[in-house]
Amino acid sequence: MDKAELARIVERHRQEREALAERLGALRSGDLQVAAKQGDEVRDETPTHISELERLERWLTENVARYEALLGA
Repeated sequence: MDKAELARIVERHRQEREALAERLGALRSGDLQVAAKQGDEVRDETPTHISELERLERWLTENVARYEALLGA
C-alpha cells in the first residue's frame, strides 16, 4: 500500500468512527433502541447492540493508530 492509499483508509475509518460514535450516543441515551421480535415476544437488544458497536469502535481506533504509524514510518 502506498501512502495515499493509507491516508484514504485512515480518513474513511475516522469518518466511520464518528458515525459510530453518534449512533452509540443515541443508543446510550435511549433516543435509539434495537429490538428483536420472536413470535409475539419483543426483546430489547439495545445492550447487545451497544456492546458490538463498542467492539467495532475499538477496532476502528486500533486500525487508525496502526495506519497512522505506518504513514509516519
